[in-house]
Amino acid sequence: MVTYTTYHMNGNREDLINVLVNISPEETPMVSGFKKTKAAGKLHEWMQDELASGADGKVVEGSDATAGTIQARTRVGNYCQINRKAFQVSDSQNAPNLQKAGIGSTEYEYQLSKALKEIALDM
Repeated sequence: MVTYTTYHMNGNREDLINVLVNISPEETPMVSGFKKTKAAGKLHEWMQDELASGADGKVVEGSDATAGTIQARTRVGNYCQINRKAFQVSDSQNAPNLQKAGIGSTEYEYQLSKALKEIALDM
């Protein structure tokens, strides 16, 4: 007598929920925190300044002020670079009527979004 189990049956439907779990939710921790500006040349420079480290600032009442030290600003820069993340999606996989689990867009749009996040992580 043959016992049919789930391992033998090819017609059983899959149990797949329509959710895509992102296992790296912190997409671009560094790039997301930086101020955005446009570069006009290959070398992009800016000025950097910082507060003096904390010190004991108490004084005796009525005492004369003394000159403190002032830290000069520094000029820093970075060279612009070109980044690329190549990918391909077949026309069949990108078809809008093809139902894909977990993504609400075309395959190309999903892969493009993922590639742009990966480029930001590379930076």
